[in-house]
Amino acid sequence: MIHIDRLSKVTRELEAFVGDSETIFIESPTDSMGLRQYGSLFARVPAYAFGALLLQLAIYTPLFLLFNRDLLPTELAAARRVADSNGLSVQAVDEHPNETLSRAGPRLIVLNWLVFGVVGWLEPVATAATAAVAVGGGLVPILIRRRGHRYGGLAAAICGLGLAGWLVAEGLWSVWLFCCGLLFVVVIVWTLDHRNEVMLDRIEERSTEADYDEAVLVTGKAHLGGLASLASGQELAVPRVHISRWLRAGTTITDFEPEDLPTIGRKTLAPTNDLTPNSGLGPLARRVGAAVVDLLVVGIPTAVLWVVFAVVASIATSDPTATVGAVLIGFPAVMVVGYHVLLEWRFGTTVGKRLFGLVVVDRAGDDISGRSALARNLLRPVSLLGGYLVGGLLVAVTSRHQHLGDRLAGTVVVAGDRSTDSSAEPDDTGTTESAQSNQPPAASNS
Repeated sequence: MIHIDRLSKVTRELEAFVGDSETIFIESPTDSMGLRQYGSLFARVPAYAFGALLLQLAIYTPLFLLFNRDLLPTELAAARRVADSNGLSVQAVDEHPNETLSRAGPRLIVLNWLVFGVVGWLEPVATAATAAVAVGGGLVPILIRRRGHRYGGLAAAICGLGLAGWLVAEGLWSVWLFCCGLLFVVVIVWTLDHRNEVMLDRIEERSTEADYDEAVLVTGKAHLGGLASLASGQELAVPRVHISRWLRAGTTITDFEPEDLPTIGRKTLAPTNDLTPNSGLGPLARRVGAAVVDLLVVGIPTAVLWVVFAVVASIATSDPTATVGAVLIGFPAVMVVGYHVLLEWRFGTTVGKRLFGLVVVDRAGDDISGRSALARNLLRPVSLLGGYLVGGLLVAVTSRHQHLGDRLAGTVVVAGDRSTDSSAEPDDTGTTESAQSNQPPAASNS
C-alpha cells in the first residue's frame, strides 16, 4: 500500500484483490490514542512527539489534503468501503510506534528530554511557538477526525498549515525542533520487526478463532520481507500479492516462489535491455510530475541540512561570511546532483521518475553507467537556477525530449516499468492461483 493515493483507484484495486476473502486485516493501530495516551507520549518523549507532529504537518498533511481529501490514510478509507460493500469486517492488527514509545523506558526518556532541553535553550521563543503549532495543527485535526468530523479535521489542518507558514515568515519556526522529526523515521525502522511479529500473532489468533480460510492483509511494502520470513512459523501461506503504485494501476502477482517474497515490491530494478528509445518516450506531463516530486524529495532534507550547516559554520569559523556563502551555494548543488547521479546510476530512475513510470537508458536502451549518470546531471544546478526553463524547453522541442545533460551523456528518458521481477505476470482478475493456496489461512499484502 501507499498511504497517499487516489481513493477511487485504491478502492477498485482492493475490491478486485479481495475476491473470496473473509476479512480484511489492516496495518492500523488496534486502539486509537486519546488525550491521555498522547499526554503520556509528550511527557516521556517530547523531542520525538513534537518532531513527529511537525513532520506530519509539513509533509503528510499537504499530501493528504491534495490526494485524499481526508486525514485518513487512503488504504484505511478504501478498506472500509470495500468491507461495507462486501459484508466483510476490517480488523486493525498493528501496534503503532506511538503506542510503543508511550511506554518508553528511562534511557529514551532522558535522551528525549536532553534533546528537547537543548533545543529549547537554543531557541526558547521559537521552540514554544513551534511546539504550540505542532499540537494545534498536527494533533488537534487528528482528534477531530477520529470523532467522525471529516471536514472539521480538514479545516483544522488547513489552519495549522497557515499558522506554520506564518511562523516561518515571522522567523519563529524552530528548525531544530523540526529536525527532531527525523527521530520518527528512526523509530519506524527500529520498531519494524516488532510490529511484524505483533501483526502476524494477531492475524493467526483471530483467524483461528473465526476459522478464516483466507484473509487480506493491507500493509506497506517495507513490511513484506519481514512478514514473509516469519509467516512460515505462523503457518500462514501467501498465494498472491498486490504491488501498489502511486497514482497508477498496480499489479497482482500469483506466480512466485516463497523465497521471492522478501524482495517482491522492494527488489532492485530489473535490467533495461527490453526498454529501447523506441519503446515509448516519457510523456512531457510525466516528466514535469517526476521533476516536481524529485524536487520535493531532495529539496526538503536539503533545506533543513542547509540551515543546520550554515549555523554551525557561522559559529565554528573565523570567517563566517565566506564559509556560509560557500555552504549556501555549494551544498544544494552537491545534494541535487548526488541524488540524481546515485539513483540513476544504480537503478536507472529516481523516486519521481519511478512513480511516473519513467526510466533513463542509453542510446542502445541499456542501463546507463556511472559516468553517463554524472555527465547527465552535471548541468542540473544551472537548469535549477533557471527554474528548469531552458531544460524544459529543450525537452519540449527536441525529437527525443532530451535536455543538455541528455545530449552530453547520450541518454534518453523512456516510459517503462521495472518495478517487479520479469517472471511475475500481472493478474488483474483478483483470483487466487498458487501452489500454496491450499495452506490455510492465507495472508496477502497490498
